[in-house]
Amino acid sequence: MASSKDPFEAGKRIACVQCIDENVKNGMKLGIGSGSTIVFAVEHLKNRVQQEKLNIVCVPTSFQAHELIIDAGLVLGHLNDNPELDLAIDGADEVDVNLNCIKGEHRSHFIKRL
Repeated sequence: MASSKDPFEAGKRIACVQCIDENVKNGMKLGIGSGSTIVFAVEHLKNRVQQEKLNIVCVPTSFQAHELIIDAGLVLGHLNDNPELDLAIDGADEVDVNLNCIKGEHRSHFIKRL
């Protein structure tokens, strides 16, 4: 695990907190991705759910996300029961100068630029 003084890790944490705070609202169905950054997002989401008593359903995109959701005590949903999500939280594998992002082999655009 990286040091808490690692600026790269600190930046990822800040981005996750901002993303959760600006976009997650009560009653949402969230897709939860995987990777090192999603750990920070789930941690902050857990805090918000506990503090604000939010009713959030979390749908994992991977085994790692499934385990993070359960370990955080968040409500675990399944895509079959929640085919339409309000928001999916995941990192990009690559980002170009125009903020086009690549996740896996697919290109898409950021809906909201942080």
